[in-house]
Amino acid sequence: MTEYYELKMNLLPSVLAQYNEKKKLYENIIPKFLIKTFNLIEQKEYSIEEVNGPSGQLNLFDNTVPLPQKIKGYSFNRKITTKNIEMSSEYKNLLESYTAAFNEYKKIVDSVQEQDGIYWPNKFLNATKPRLNNALNDFKRKFPDVYNSSKHISTRTVSVKLPGNNQFGHCRTQLIEVLKIKKYLEDNPQRKKMISFIYTVNEHIFVSLEREDRIDENIRLIQDTINASNPPFGKVTIVPIYADIQISSSIKNVTFSFVYPNGENGRKDRSKIDKDEGEKMEFLRYLMNDEDSEKDSPSSGSISISTEEELTPSFIEKTAKKLGASTGYLTNIQDKAKTGIRKIIKKVTFI
Repeated sequence: MTEYYELKMNLLPSVLAQYNEKKKLYENIIPKFLIKTFNLIEQKEYSIEEVNGPSGQLNLFDNTVPLPQKIKGYSFNRKITTKNIEMSSEYKNLLESYTAAFNEYKKIVDSVQEQDGIYWPNKFLNATKPRLNNALNDFKRKFPDVYNSSKHISTRTVSVKLPGNNQFGHCRTQLIEVLKIKKYLEDNPQRKKMISFIYTVNEHIFVSLEREDRIDENIRLIQDTINASNPPFGKVTIVPIYADIQISSSIKNVTFSFVYPNGENGRKDRSKIDKDEGEKMEFLRYLMNDEDSEKDSPSSGSISISTEEELTPSFIEKTAKKLGASTGYLTNIQDKAKTGIRKIIKKVTFI
């Protein structure tokens, strides 16, 4: 039976405040957007069974959201290869816009010695340059992973192709970005990426992978594709749900990064924090910086703990779970000594 890693989609607090009916958001608006952005494989009710669920009651939010027996979900995929990128209307339009802009740019720059300074025609500024900008933005939305990968190419390696020794401003940045995209695709002719996941209407995402070390790349692909496509519900942060946190030895420094509880289930969690006067809730309220929770950011930040006395593995594991490791709120744990903190992602099967 196929096993899936379980993740949580976290939305911006300011966006969530706009929706009185959260059910409509999760069951209608988000699925409709995903159907437009990815290829819909099937839509059905899923029965979920845990493979390695969280143990114990260490998480402050344990049992807030019981695992549903059946839940509505959507299965998606999207195949991205160099060939289908080059055949796409977005890339073809990008090349056409680039060629037009490059030719006009060259004429303008070549004529600079004949004039007292450089003159940028209105047509170039008001039509040619905006057209290239729009084409570039369309490409970024369609293929964010390619664009982000191309940014690592050195500007120096491509700017030599620009007229005027890369000295003239208007449109230079856009031309260089296109040159980097072209070079990246030329250097990676066999590039192939497959995005495949299941979205369920309780804000969760499930991905099936043979190796856990590929999960970060898949999260980035899904998250970047969603965020680059201007979702009506704002940018999202996708966070793994952890079944367990393990550390082999004591350490002296640790940093926990987290998102503040949001979404429909997060609303219940926030209410639980506000109403509980216990010491643990006060601790969590401090860690999660409650006064900043309405900022327009999916991430509330992080907290570092440093001490001359060693922090035991038990303390690290318990604190991680207090910060929502098993509910999709804990984004990362890091220690300066890099002793090896193992984060075991929760797995489920669909039956």
